[in-house]
Amino acid sequence: MTTVAVLSHMVDSNTRRKLILTSGVTLGALSGCLGLFDDENGDGNGSDSTEQTQDEQAETETATQTEENTEEEPDTPTESDDCPDGTSFLGKFDFEDCEFVQTEFGDEECDIEIKNVVNKEDEECEPIGFEWTTDGCEVHQIRLFGGQDTETFDFDSETSGVIDSDLVNPGGQQAAISNVTFCGRFDDEDDENGENDENDEEDEKDDEKDKPDIKDGVSIEPVDYDKRKGKAKFKVYNKTDHKVELTWKEYDGEQEGTLKIKKDSYKTFWADVHGESLKIVLYFDGKQIDYAEIDTKYFHIENNVRIKAIDYDKHRHKAKFRIYNDTKNDVDVMWKEYNGDQKSHTRVGRNGNRTFWVDMKGDSMKLVLYYDDKEIDYAEIDTGDYKKKPDVENEVEIHPDCYDKSDKKATFKIKNATSHHIEVTWKEYGGKHEETVKVRMNDNRHIHVPMKDNGDEMKVVLYFDGKEIDYAELSKDHYCDEYAA
Repeated sequence: MTTVAVLSHMVDSNTRRKLILTSGVTLGALSGCLGLFDDENGDGNGSDSTEQTQDEQAETETATQTEENTEEEPDTPTESDDCPDGTSFLGKFDFEDCEFVQTEFGDEECDIEIKNVVNKEDEECEPIGFEWTTDGCEVHQIRLFGGQDTETFDFDSETSGVIDSDLVNPGGQQAAISNVTFCGRFDDEDDENGENDENDEEDEKDDEKDKPDIKDGVSIEPVDYDKRKGKAKFKVYNKTDHKVELTWKEYDGEQEGTLKIKKDSYKTFWADVHGESLKIVLYFDGKQIDYAEIDTKYFHIENNVRIKAIDYDKHRHKAKFRIYNDTKNDVDVMWKEYNGDQKSHTRVGRNGNRTFWVDMKGDSMKLVLYYDDKEIDYAEIDTGDYKKKPDVENEVEIHPDCYDKSDKKATFKIKNATSHHIEVTWKEYGGKHEETVKVRMNDNRHIHVPMKDNGDEMKVVLYFDGKEIDYAELSKDHYCDEYAA
């Protein structure tokens, strides 16, 4: 009982003791000080000061060891982490339950999406790469954390990209990504030179001239659905030469909001979905100009859940397939061997993938993918394709996609129609931008190249093993929003 009373009574003294020890005071001198502290606290004569000092010494050593061990542990990234000068904290993602979940947000609206997550070979829930996009902000830096290691990626000003990590754990093996932080600038954040302010003044001058062609220049469409949150995302385009103020309202509902959109731009918003569908009506000056409706059951499934053949093991005579789920919801699908007996039901996590091997009976195989008993995709593999080198000159191409006015970047698509994973290099013709990228077999990869303000066209040349195999040209008038799906 005496020990319990002493420890309970010494709570305040422990704090003082740590401060004294930090200053280099000896334990002998400390015993007298503690007695004074006890007397001040009303303990009486302080006759147990020596016994207390011995107990306190053991407590102090334990506390000091605990503090030292805590300092050795790696810091967990938080919103307070420093971002590069001139940038703001945009958000943080943690990898939880086999998916990246945003756990911290910036001070302003910025929609960050992580998708097409790549895991370690034959291991689930061990992410080592991903694709990312943003809406409402530009990214200048991405930091990865995992295995007590960190990795930093710096960008000029990006709204999308691909991350391939090289994190390692203390044992020297590749580590999985556990946390991701984003730093950059919000779209409405003023530049140091006042560029955004000047654009706003130009927009206001345009508004004073003629009224915008709302009927043909403003539209709305559904672009995403988050089943877990029960929310649908809509995108409103303003292709007029004026800044406009619009109102959106839920059809037969209570949700509504106001959007101010600059000329040749767009904005997005989320709305709650209470059933299997949601209809949003768009108004300008109190008059309906457009509407959009989303069916949550099949939204994004047919175009964003797919299957690919990715490998062949000639020793085991097995084919490797991967199902990709680019939606924000878990998806239950079934794959079935065409003209065969093999089939299986499986669940693919949101923005994730699932890999599996299938026995081959001949030199080729076809798997069909079903969702809710409806065929949505298929993949084929021919073992003969693996016995020859990839025909990159005829089966690897680069195509122009579109120009994004918001971030002043040209988008190109590299197509790999071979049955091999390949590594190619793209270079800006007459420019400084270039990069070596990996493209999986029978797959595509998008690249984003900054365009000069004084240039109207861009040419990108594609190389394999140092040899030119294709090129593509893109004009600025090929505006991304005009060709959005």
